[in-house]
Amino acid sequence: MASTAKCIVPVNGKVRATAPIRDVHGKPSEEYYKWQFVHSLINSGLYAPDYIGVEVQFPKGNTAVLRLDGAIFDSPEWLDHYNSYWTNRHPVRFQAHGQDPHAYQRSR
Repeated sequence: MASTAKCIVPVNGKVRATAPIRDVHGKPSEEYYKWQFVHSLINSGLYAPDYIGVEVQFPKGNTAVLRLDGAIFDSPEWLDHYNSYWTNRHPVRFQAHGQDPHAYQRSR
């Protein structure tokens, strides 16, 4: 029974090797189900890992942030925009027009 999962997508904009997926009693944690879901999305062929991020957060108002367990973006450039915002605190457009998130599926 594995105690960690391979992080195949960025976590809060950063590359991580693994994430713990079991609680102190050895039972599956919330992380376990999240990583199962992410792996299933990618293994289904519907989405490429470059379009997915977990534990992402976005500015909401003056001081609050909107935190999401996971998100699927419409462009692989989302990571550059995301990290640029949190590094420089300059508003950027997270949406890239003209990208087709399903192109990965059709090319397989």
